[in-house]
Amino acid sequence: MSLSAMLEQLHRGEGAGRVHQALVRGDVPIPTQREVQKATPVPDFERHVEQLGSVYEDVLAAKCAAAAAPR
Repeated sequence: MSLSAMLEQLHRGEGAGRVHQALVRGDVPIPTQREVQKATPVPDFERHVEQLGSVYEDVLAAKCAAAAAPR
């Protein structure tokens, strides 16, 4: 799934849930800042980028916590 596809999903109201699941599974690579700048604009683009950023933060926090947890 590309960054543009993720933003389109968020815009269609499919929510961050699917995007979050894709990130957790590793199906979606974390885009670079350049990729974000080149992404196809959608209405409310900035709001969706902020929402996507918070999803990334949640995923990264969960992965760090899992890596730090004793096994």
